[in-house]
Amino acid sequence: MRCPECGGRIVEDKEVVCGECGLVLGEKLAVEQKYYPKVISNGYYPRKVFKITFPSNPEVFKDEVQRLMHFARGYGIRMSSEKLRRIVEYIVKKDVYGCFPKKPMGVRLKEIKMVRSLLIRKGVITPVHQDATDYIRWCLQRLGIDDIKTKNGKMLYEEVAEVYRQIPNRRMQTKAAVAIYYVCRKHGIGLSMEEIAAACGVSESTISQNLKLLGWLSQL
Repeated sequence: MRCPECGGRIVEDKEVVCGECGLVLGEKLAVEQKYYPKVISNGYYPRKVFKITFPSNPEVFKDEVQRLMHFARGYGIRMSSEKLRRIVEYIVKKDVYGCFPKKPMGVRLKEIKMVRSLLIRKGVITPVHQDATDYIRWCLQRLGIDDIKTKNGKMLYEEVAEVYRQIPNRRMQTKAAVAIYYVCRKHGIGLSMEEIAAACGVSESTISQNLKLLGWLSQL
C-alpha cells in the first residue's frame, strides 16, 4: 500500500502512517495481542493469536480492496467490477483480517477460489491460518466473553471446544453456536440465543433444533 498524498511507503507502528510525509491513515489493524493456547487435549504447544479489529478509518480497508482488485485485473481476472469487489472484500476480511465472513450473495464458491488462489500464488496476500478453534475464539471475541474463566478452572473457549468436538455431522458454524449456547447456559452467562446466533452467523432455529436433536435441552 502507498500513501495517497505523496506515494510513500506505508508503515505500521501504533498507527498506520506514511513513512515519507507522516500522514496518519488509521489505527493499527492488530490493536491487541493475546496469548491464546490451543485446546490442551490436542497436544499442540501454545501459539500467539492476534485479536483483529477493523481500523477506525474505513479508507484503509477500501485501499486494500482497491489494491487487490488492481492486481486481480492485472493478472487476467475478467468479471464485473461489482462482483470482483464483493469477492475481494470477502478475501480481505478472511485472509488479511482473520475473520470468518459469509460468502457474498450472487457469487459462486469457485469464483472466490479462483481469485483467492491467484492472489496467493502471485504472493499478493499471505492467508491467515484458520481452524475450528480459531472460529470459536472469533465468535467468543464478538460476544465479548473470550477471557472468561469457568468455575472448574478452565477457560471458556476450552470448554466450548470440548462440547464442539462431541457434536457430529454439522457445519462448523452450527457446532460452534450450539456449543457456545450450551456452555453459556450451563454457567449462567447472560447471553441470549439471538446474540449467539448473530455472532456465529446462524439462525436461532438452527441452534434450538440442534439442541433438541442432541437431547441437551433437558440438561439445561
